[in-house]
Amino acid sequence: MPLPIYKHVSFFCISKCMDKSRNFQPNEGEEEMKKSWVRHEKLCAQLEACSLDLKQNEAQMTILTATGGELKEKHKKIRGLLDEAKANGQQKELEELSKEIENVETQTRIWLNELHDVHDKRVDIDCQMIRLGSEVKKNETYVQLACIDIERMELRHEIRWKKFLQNNPCK
Repeated sequence: MPLPIYKHVSFFCISKCMDKSRNFQPNEGEEEMKKSWVRHEKLCAQLEACSLDLKQNEAQMTILTATGGELKEKHKKIRGLLDEAKANGQQKELEELSKEIENVETQTRIWLNELHDVHDKRVDIDCQMIRLGSEVKKNETYVQLACIDIERMELRHEIRWKKFLQNNPCK
């Protein structure tokens, strides 16, 4: 593969032999490629951060699922004891169990709020991952197209350069 355009050029020779009205830049396109790679790296870093957020969210969801199961079992156990206390007419135990049921219901409300927050965060993470994945693919396509363009430009440049050297030998 030929060297990039700007590495082929002898500026002394060009300044002597070429028309001075042409504004030639040796790193034409290089800055755009650098910007594209920086953007790609940033997108990949953001995607990696989203992946970590997703793992954290899954861990939170696992904890909340386990907590929900424990609350359900605790509620079921207290309900059973409450039914027994009603059947036996134990008023003091009924009051204690009613307070425990209220505590479990409070814990359940807190659990539901946390579950709602974690679910909302998960939806945000999923949307962000989809957006970033799309941006990464789009950026990769731009880079691939730019590489194809650069290869074509280098080939055309090589042909023109050879013709130029044949027609205008440097002294």
